[in-house]
Amino acid sequence: MKFDWKKTFVLGFGFLGISVVWPLFNSLIPPFLEDLGLSALVVGFILTWDNLINMFLQPWVGARSDRTRSRWGRRKPWLMAGAPLAAGFFILVPFVRTNFVLLALAILGTNIGMALFRSPTSLTWAICIHPSSAVRPMASSISWAGLAARSPSSAAAPCSRWACRCRSSSARCCS
Repeated sequence: MKFDWKKTFVLGFGFLGISVVWPLFNSLIPPFLEDLGLSALVVGFILTWDNLINMFLQPWVGARSDRTRSRWGRRKPWLMAGAPLAAGFFILVPFVRTNFVLLALAILGTNIGMALFRSPTSLTWAICIHPSSAVRPMASSISWAGLAARSPSSAAAPCSRWACRCRSSSARCCS
């Protein structure tokens, strides 16, 4: 199979977005929150929202994208929903920085949008690079593996199912 440079280039923009947003987000948000008079503890808590959201939303999105059937494919609807949502809320952040409630909602919207498209972007990239049938139904497994890195005891069962699925195409192996 011929390597698809165009698709790889387009998918690279998804990772570019992820790679650009987080450093900007993590450098701009703390001063905005501190300007509102919030303590370092509260600022730190707000900056952990993305991790808390990702712990629960990314595995769900991964599982849902594995089961999504649309004319655009499995992953593209999630990319088309999450990326504009994250970008829109991220753009709002500097405009609402003087109002805590609006700033918190913009931060939350950015985090949710990023969580919606991160797993499908990662898996779409993997499929583009290695389009084997074993890689395709793994978005939820990739997300669960991320959860396992954060909380090993809570994600052990889904990860063991993933390992089983990768070794064998038989559904009986994970029963």
